[in-house]
Amino acid sequence: ISFIKVSYHLNPILADLTEAQHLAVTTIDGPLLVIAGAGSGKTRVITKRIAWMIENNIPAEEILAITFTNKAAGEMAERVERMIVGRKPLVSTFHSFCARILRQKATYAGLEQNFVIYDTADARAAIKSCLADLNLDSKLLEPSKIAHCISDAKSRLISPDQMEKNAQSKEERQISQVYARYQAFLRECNASDFDDLLLLVLKIFSQYPEVLQEFQDRYRYILVDEYQDTNLPQHQLIQLLAAKYGNICVTGDPDQTIYSWRGADMGNINTFPDEYKNTVVVSLEENFRSTNNILKAANAVISNNPRRFEKKLFSKLGDGEKIRLHYVADEVAEAEMIANAIKSLQSNGQALKSIAIFYRTNGQSRVLEDALRLDNLPYTIVGGTKFYDRAEIKDLLAYLRLIENGRDNVSLLRVINTPARGLGPKAVQTIREIAERHHVCLAEALTKNEIRQEITGKALAGIDSFLDIFSSVFELGEKATVAEKINTIYE
Repeated sequence: ISFIKVSYHLNPILADLTEAQHLAVTTIDGPLLVIAGAGSGKTRVITKRIAWMIENNIPAEEILAITFTNKAAGEMAERVERMIVGRKPLVSTFHSFCARILRQKATYAGLEQNFVIYDTADARAAIKSCLADLNLDSKLLEPSKIAHCISDAKSRLISPDQMEKNAQSKEERQISQVYARYQAFLRECNASDFDDLLLLVLKIFSQYPEVLQEFQDRYRYILVDEYQDTNLPQHQLIQLLAAKYGNICVTGDPDQTIYSWRGADMGNINTFPDEYKNTVVVSLEENFRSTNNILKAANAVISNNPRRFEKKLFSKLGDGEKIRLHYVADEVAEAEMIANAIKSLQSNGQALKSIAIFYRTNGQSRVLEDALRLDNLPYTIVGGTKFYDRAEIKDLLAYLRLIENGRDNVSLLRVINTPARGLGPKAVQTIREIAERHHVCLAEALTKNEIRQEITGKALAGIDSFLDIFSSVFELGEKATVAEKINTIYE
């Protein structure tokens, strides 16, 4: 304890840490499991731990920190940058990290370096195309449902063949056929979806020991946040990376596992001390966010969870207000009760901008909005369509991706008639059939003279209008910036 007090005094990185936080920050070598209760300063501990490692002469480029969202990775990287000078460690999401590796090692995975990454909407478009190839009705087999089934299978490392063997109904067999065709479609388009970013890197690491060793030596110290949310591919990826040096720190909390529906397995965090011998386990139990009345209620609920690390959250912020629980008849009565509560707060001088309503699903917002409008209470909905999900943005990106990778059939199908240039569904289907007959991608079918001869009339004029865009971009030359290309496409 006297050593800890001296450290606090001498080094600003260790200032203002609790005893448990101090142990988590200063335990560098070997396996470390940090059970971080809600609001217990977990991100602070991770960032200070990285800074402490660098302070203790561990090269920043040998440190890899992985989290689940770009926002969390950005916040973590920003905090680390404020604490250290010089080279920075890699702070990344699982998918970004794997995309980075694939850009370097694409050929090992059977891809070209300019491969494209399909997002959820692109994957669904590809699946719709696969359904057409297999003469299956997309109204009976919804692309969104199939996309979920394929993603779920990948998160559990189930191949198309295994899915077919496990199929117990006609629909399940058809989905396995679409899965197999979809994987072939991705290869033909020199593309990867989000799930395959992980699976392809896992495959490379498993089949090419020399590549695995290269990245083991590059990242000797690994930190993984929200480990309770990892699925099987993510878990195996970390196991392989950490196998050589064993310097692995994972943080998380089995009591906060909510993503089992997308393959997350809290067994990954629960069995961590069994997998890594001599694991140091640290529990962060002091909550800096909430009052004790809230924490007592949370502890009472959480205590019913099976398979958990025992912990008791507490706070030095006092007991605080009591929790109020209202029973209502239905969602309309609930919305009216909320609107009345807001009016009461407003009449007592509370500013509307300091009030927030949280709801579980977007479907609940309409009834709440109706109640607020009836009482003339202005509100702002947080969320809505993300910028990169907007149709016009996805169209521009599709053009850019085609310029980079002409084999990207999904992007081509998205923009071949956007804006309208006389290439309706029938004309596009004809082009697809011609491309399939000649065993070429759609772009080749549009540009090879001997194949173009099979396309006639209005459709050919529309194709030439489409190709004019690309010739305009290519005329800019290799030195053209992305902004210049976007402007040319837009014009």
